[in-house]
Amino acid sequence: MTALRLFVALADRLRVPPTDGLAEWVHTARRDPVVKRYVLHLSAEQMECVAYAFWLHRMSRSALEANRFTRDYGITHKPGSGAAPSPFCRVVGP
Repeated sequence: MTALRLFVALADRLRVPPTDGLAEWVHTARRDPVVKRYVLHLSAEQMECVAYAFWLHRMSRSALEANRFTRDYGITHKPGSGAAPSPFCRVVGP
């Protein structure tokens, strides 16, 4: 959750900010004591952006979150040739 919170906190500084609604889910997320994980109910578009956020985190710090997300949900961000990370993430600026 720390990586996602950092991603949404830096939204205005990123070339590809989070999709609409993702920040609200991240800010209101609560840890489920039974499964001992944060539970988020995300759309497919938001899941793609979460994969992108974890990919960014992998490039700068740790691959733990990205690897777990890929293992649990089968979604991995694979950077292309200068394209946006996902058709669902918004690209802002020039």
